[in-house]
Amino acid sequence: MLAENVEEYREGEPLRPFAVERDLSALADLIEVAFKDELQRTANSLVAEIRRLAKLGPVLWLVGGSQGFLPPLMDGYVWVADGKLVGNVSLMRESGARGLWSISNVAVLPAYRLQGIARRLMEAAICKAIDRGARQLILEVGAENEPARHLYRSLGFVAYDTVHELVMPRIRWPEQVSQSEQPLRPRRAHDASAMYDLARSVTPQMAQDIQPITLSRYEWRFAHRLSVWLGRVLGRSIRSTWVLEDAKRIVAALEITERYRPDAHQIDIMAHPQLRGTVERELLDKAFLELDRSRLDLKASASAAHAEAVQAFEEAGFETMRVLARMKLDLNTMRHGVVL
Repeated sequence: MLAENVEEYREGEPLRPFAVERDLSALADLIEVAFKDELQRTANSLVAEIRRLAKLGPVLWLVGGSQGFLPPLMDGYVWVADGKLVGNVSLMRESGARGLWSISNVAVLPAYRLQGIARRLMEAAICKAIDRGARQLILEVGAENEPARHLYRSLGFVAYDTVHELVMPRIRWPEQVSQSEQPLRPRRAHDASAMYDLARSVTPQMAQDIQPITLSRYEWRFAHRLSVWLGRVLGRSIRSTWVLEDAKRIVAALEITERYRPDAHQIDIMAHPQLRGTVERELLDKAFLELDRSRLDLKASASAAHAEAVQAFEEAGFETMRVLARMKLDLNTMRHGVVL
């Protein structure tokens, strides 16, 4: 049974809606304490970004306040005890998939854990998502965080994918990189359909059920070209894609997002299931060659379903910083606050 009608809170109660114009600083403090080890291990800039937003002060009323003119910047609930914010859950609508919402920043200060606060926050977020017309909720949790995973399972969430997040500091950059023997070529505008087919072949079906892969995602429309151009002009990033094809189709792809100091470059690879274990390392060598002129730290992610990619990254010098379990909750099975 979920908490009923959590929108009807009363002043002084510990659970209340998140207010972006007044809660951001306290949220940054909470996340910094609750996720201290993870933030340090992954060099995550989330806390710094939240603090920068908090400095905007009254301006946030326009973009996130309950009476603002623009959609909320962040939604969710907080838990207040002893005059301070001790718990949080964030709720956001996901773009590109109808009825899909995500939960993040589920955090409770250590001194207030094991009191049912996280469950109450989660129940409130689920109820709000249902009220907003959401069909599915998704979240990510550390694969080793069994207490949190147990909580989510008890609320009806099920795992649908596991993702490795990897990093390689520039000091591990290979001394020598061989030119790829594979005939990799730059992606062209007419490759959209072939890229779409490749993406569908490599993405776990459960993940596609949640966030369907669309052809438009790979088409070079005006908005895409404008985004790439702005990235270059503003000096934020340069994105390039290299593909490997056989006589009939594109069978592997390498995407490089080249950034500027002090950020890290991002590498993403796809390989058709029939070629896995044979092309991943050559794709990475191509990335090293392309990025050699601007060596920075490297970041990558790979699904556990593509174990050969994880192995290739690690053999090339990457280190798995964290493993995330992706979980989903089908809200179509819930009626009137009761899990059916």
